[in-house]
Amino acid sequence: MGVSPSDHAVEFYVADNGSGISPDISQSLFNENASSPSKPSGTGIGLILCRDIVKIHGGRIWIDPSYTEGCCIRFSIPVQAASQEKNPHPAS
Repeated sequence: MGVSPSDHAVEFYVADNGSGISPDISQSLFNENASSPSKPSGTGIGLILCRDIVKIHGGRIWIDPSYTEGCCIRFSIPVQAASQEKNPHPAS
């Protein structure tokens, strides 16, 4: 897990050293209507919930295709959204 701030967004990542995610299903992981025979069993809503939460905050979520030691999921939240949540009612 880690975080990388920039001028425009704060980027977070979560990585593991498992078997990774096949490129053929990585594009559909955030799609609630997609299914794959190679998908592990489970409810299948975890990444979809993450996608929705990140989207509500004006961000984006993706699988890092350059990570080769397992799987790395990254998401970013715009700095403006992050600062408004920290202080939703700034003094005038």
